[in-house]
Amino acid sequence: MKLLVTVIPKSEVEAVSAIIGSRRVDCQTALVAEGTATSEILEMMSLATTERVVLFSLVEAVDVAAIYADLVAQTDFLKSGMGVAFTIPIGAMARAGLEALFDDSREDDHDVRR
Repeated sequence: MKLLVTVIPKSEVEAVSAIIGSRRVDCQTALVAEGTATSEILEMMSLATTERVVLFSLVEAVDVAAIYADLVAQTDFLKSGMGVAFTIPIGAMARAGLEALFDDSREDDHDVRR
């Protein structure tokens, strides 16, 4: 299982969501985002505006390559400014959460002993 994070223009949400949804998706949610990049950064990255949608999808690891291929074949995903997609292994997220939890509990233990 992987978390697929896709940052796309607002106008592409339905198309990209449908492409991802054509595979095994356990959960999918979208958040409207407004970036804070300067005009110089926007120009360097070939982005017209800072308004984007961040689409979070829980997908099977075996489907990731096919989803990427579908995004390229069915949209202008490789076109500059279209968006970005990447995955995060769910195991890595769980490990990071547990490490943060343990770090917090160690700090709490340390504070109690004072």
